[in-house]
Amino acid sequence: MNRTHAWVAGAALSVAALGCGAVLAQNTPEANPGSVPRSVGAPPAAAEPSAATPGTVGDEATGRVDRAATQRFINEAADANLAEIAEAHYAVDHSRSSEVKQFARRMIHDHTMANDQLTMIAMAHGYAIPVAPSHHDEASLHRLEQAHGKRFNADYSTAQASDHREVISMFRRAAQDPRIAPSVRQFAQQTLPVLQDHLHMANQLVATEGGGNHRAG
Repeated sequence: MNRTHAWVAGAALSVAALGCGAVLAQNTPEANPGSVPRSVGAPPAAAEPSAATPGTVGDEATGRVDRAATQRFINEAADANLAEIAEAHYAVDHSRSSEVKQFARRMIHDHTMANDQLTMIAMAHGYAIPVAPSHHDEASLHRLEQAHGKRFNADYSTAQASDHREVISMFRRAAQDPRIAPSVRQFAQQTLPVLQDHLHMANQLVATEGGGNHRAG
């Protein structure tokens, strides 16, 4: 998804540090020596090797979780959150539309909360977590920065509607995928209604900002 660049990791680190040892001891299956997860500050690109045969039912208590599939979703979901936050901060700072600013503030609030929750889940179960938007999302933000005034409002609104449709599809797949770790699958299920609300808001924004004159100003 398209996307601050630094998000709030302090709270997530402190909470996760208290419970990480106990949760890992109870829930994390024995891993190969070469597949020890990286810390939260590690590069997000590489996913952890699978700790189970792909396609098995997610069950961390017995080790029947496809860790590679789980890690891929974590990477994609965190990338989406971070991109939304970065783009929304830019919109708050540069748009003159009160509707765009209000929508962007909501994106900052909701996606920051979602990313903090995902970070705690990932760390508690030994998964890596991206800490900055992907190169693709950085490029998308750069393209938005080239637009100004009404053109920016229209481009941002249209991108938000498109991005949220894409992310909703991704979260739906994860919520129904038995290979995904149960705690991560539950996160996807619980986050879907928020994303659907965002899409509804984005569609309304497109109706007010997406058409008409795109002159800068």
